[in-house]
Amino acid sequence: MKKKKLCVITLALFFISFLIGFLEINNVLAAAPTKEEVYKAAPEGIDVKEFLTLPEEYSRREGEPFKNQATIIEKGNSTYNNPTEIIQMLDSGGDQNQIAAFWGTYKDPNDNSKYYNYFDLTKRQTISAWIYLGDTFYDETDPESGKTSDGIALVIQNDSRGDLAIARGAQEYFEDPAYGETLGVWGSGQDGYDPPSNKTVLSGRTFDLDKSAIQNSIALEFDTIRNANKFVMYTNYIDDFFDGLSTSGSNMVKGQHIAFGYPGESDTYEGFMETSFLGLEYFHYGLNHKGQIHNLYLSGYDFDESTDNSWRHITVDYTPPTEGSNAAHISYIYNDKNYDGTAKSYRNWDKRINQEIDISKIKGDSGNTKVRWGFTAATGSPNSVPKDYAILFQQMPNVANADASTSLYDLSQYDSSGKLGRKISDLEKKETTESKDDPKFNVSNKDKLRFDYEIIYNSGFTGTGELTTVINLPEQVDFKLGINEDLADDTIGQIIYSDGNNDKTTDISVSDITTDADGNQIINLKLGALKVENEKLSIQLYGQANADKTSTTVANKHISYKGQYYIDDAMSPSFIINDSLEAETTDELTKDVAYEDDFNLSGKLKYTNGSKMDSDTKVYTVINGKTRLANGSLMIASDELSADFDISMISASTNNSWLKVGENKVQVYAVDSMNRVSNSIEYTINVADFTNLIITSDKLDHSLYTHQKSSLEATLKYDNDADFYPSIMVWHHIINGEDFTYIYDKNKPVASLDYSREVLGTDLKVGKNTIDVYVTDGVRKSNTLTYTYDVLEKELIAKADESTQNITVDNNDPVTLLGSFYYSDNSKFTSTDGSKVSYVIKTELGEQDPVAVYNTEGKIDLRIKPILNNVTVGIDFNDFDKIIKDSKHPGLREGKNEIYVTVQDGTYKSNTLVYTINVPKLHSEITTESPVIVARSIFHDNHPKYTYYIY
Repeated sequence: MKKKKLCVITLALFFISFLIGFLEINNVLAAAPTKEEVYKAAPEGIDVKEFLTLPEEYSRREGEPFKNQATIIEKGNSTYNNPTEIIQMLDSGGDQNQIAAFWGTYKDPNDNSKYYNYFDLTKRQTISAWIYLGDTFYDETDPESGKTSDGIALVIQNDSRGDLAIARGAQEYFEDPAYGETLGVWGSGQDGYDPPSNKTVLSGRTFDLDKSAIQNSIALEFDTIRNANKFVMYTNYIDDFFDGLSTSGSNMVKGQHIAFGYPGESDTYEGFMETSFLGLEYFHYGLNHKGQIHNLYLSGYDFDESTDNSWRHITVDYTPPTEGSNAAHISYIYNDKNYDGTAKSYRNWDKRINQEIDISKIKGDSGNTKVRWGFTAATGSPNSVPKDYAILFQQMPNVANADASTSLYDLSQYDSSGKLGRKISDLEKKETTESKDDPKFNVSNKDKLRFDYEIIYNSGFTGTGELTTVINLPEQVDFKLGINEDLADDTIGQIIYSDGNNDKTTDISVSDITTDADGNQIINLKLGALKVENEKLSIQLYGQANADKTSTTVANKHISYKGQYYIDDAMSPSFIINDSLEAETTDELTKDVAYEDDFNLSGKLKYTNGSKMDSDTKVYTVINGKTRLANGSLMIASDELSADFDISMISASTNNSWLKVGENKVQVYAVDSMNRVSNSIEYTINVADFTNLIITSDKLDHSLYTHQKSSLEATLKYDNDADFYPSIMVWHHIINGEDFTYIYDKNKPVASLDYSREVLGTDLKVGKNTIDVYVTDGVRKSNTLTYTYDVLEKELIAKADESTQNITVDNNDPVTLLGSFYYSDNSKFTSTDGSKVSYVIKTELGEQDPVAVYNTEGKIDLRIKPILNNVTVGIDFNDFDKIIKDSKHPGLREGKNEIYVTVQDGTYKSNTLVYTINVPKLHSEITTESPVIVARSIFHDNHPKYTYYIY
């Protein structure tokens, strides 16, 4: 009796639980946002209408064409008031069987010779989109589960049908568009008839489904129904087994899933035959999936039944193959962003990274690398119902493709090459095998930091459009002035634009930091547009780790980029701020040591906030700019809060010592296993010299004219008379403040060196010059000698005799021009040939060739002859005419003659003298008492040239 009561109670509790669950499911369904609410709350997207092609319909063997269900809902639609353009793929108010597709517009609508929104297999490409796959989650294992549509697929294809490519039936007599589990892209086994008698089952394959798929393609499916029915009511009319294959005893796909494959390849499909209890043969087909992600929430709602959870983000990245290869890679991530663009936890991303794909299956026989891309969708399988499926875009191939990334550098820590500026990895993306205590995720409190936000433009014909960005600044970081001393006084960062040839920078001021409604620090920036391939935009912000306590984890912060044709988001790296390491001296900061003496430097290490010491800490010395691991002891006891160090410094006389005679700067710092770098302690080490380098000279004061030369002489030696190699000595000449260096090429040891160098007056300025000379041997510096050179300048002066400087002549005799020349310091002329006196005659016809004579006595005595002074009587009239017209023929002519006279002695050139000789234009007349005159004229070219008279 008790057992019966217990069974009744158990059944009652089960029924109540079932009823509650049923009511909860129905409440969930009832509470789901409506289509209008979902579209109205759509995330931000880019304009797409001008870049997409949507076929109106698809032909059928018989009857009306099959409608393409895809449609674009324009921004601000009166029904939905949607904030961005949405492509609706399937419609809950449509037929049971639906198929949809859209493609990037392949050719420019205004110029068919130009490609447009295609997919370039040779370049990096990114597709960033939000998808809405209806309000119901379908669970095949739950009989009470609500139903949804079959799914959508991203397709990259080179099908000869172009925009009209769509899945169709495999049979030649049943080539209608194939809906349901094909998702509009996979081949279909639906036939509607028994197979022809000549078709047999070979190796498990029945019909060639690959021929009915979109050809030369790859498809990435977002499959919301797991189709695993071998046959439905024993009929070939319906195919519903694409997701029914197994591998290694397990289902190839589980639940709602993402996977890829090659629809036009025969090995994508496996065909099977079943025999009914009546002995009839029926056929079903499985699909080989690659890169599967199982058991997803693609449709409906998991726990958050709000419009913020209606849209799910997808990112697909394509990396082209290396030259000569067809092995490209795709990465796809599902549900990686929250509605506001912030990243979801990296550990919760559903992703497959760097899946290898064979693009020869896309290029096909044509080898074309500019192919189509788009999305297909379908519904109509036995367990499906029409639902609203939609897509909106933030990045599309070849419209505006860019990569956004963020980086963090600790400017107070050393990288693996020993340079300041260690890159810090993102703690959010830590692998499970990595420890958060790995130095790659850690910085030290008070370290200087640089945050880099970068966009690289890969390709696209539109460009991004004018970009704006909102940077949410990481907490526990003080973005203040002075972190980067190279920046302007009020600057905390820069925007750097680079097109590969030129960089342009714009400063970011500390006043650009504002706060949002929640009190978080943000920076709003206008960035301009990116359009040139490989153009790069970098934002660099400088701050200092400033945690209230350590260790502190700094969370990722969101940065958004928004343009008309490009929208993207990024997150700054998450990292840990740890206790800072401090170094302090227990020694004197200035030490005087002998050249041969070793010595020690001592100090203490501790952490600012009292952390326990790290036993793997190392101490380094920087000696005159060169860094090495310190010699000596570092005593770190377990669980101690401080540690003493005692560094052994070898003497300057030791061969491998970095100390030199004179003043040395030695910095000491420590680095622990977390890469935390302490402050530096700077010591000044004065090393006494054992000898001095001496230069002497017998003559320090010199005088010379500008074009003369003198010498600079000195003697070099050590005061202990030690031998040395002249080639190690560097002679420094500081001439009027400018430093010149000279090295002797002699390489034999000497006890002293006589040094001589020529000094040219032309290398100095007129007046007093100083040349400071000292010598260095790589260790020490000599005394300095100051030489003085008084440079005198003289002029070569030419002076005309005024009585001959302006003359008017009345005959045909030579004209004498007189003058003199001399040096301004009355020095003598040294040339044996004398100075060259040159003159040039300029007349109304032009300038004659220069004429030169030489004179050793400082006199100008020139005889300038008339042009026909030496012409013989009886000259041919033609020759006479040529002389008259030749502007270069030497001599005085009628009219004004200007004679320009200069004197040169090979070094100096005088001023120019100008003499003027006026030759009147005379009219000649012949008279005679003879009454008989015979006139004869000589003609040239029928024109009288000369007339003479005989009487």
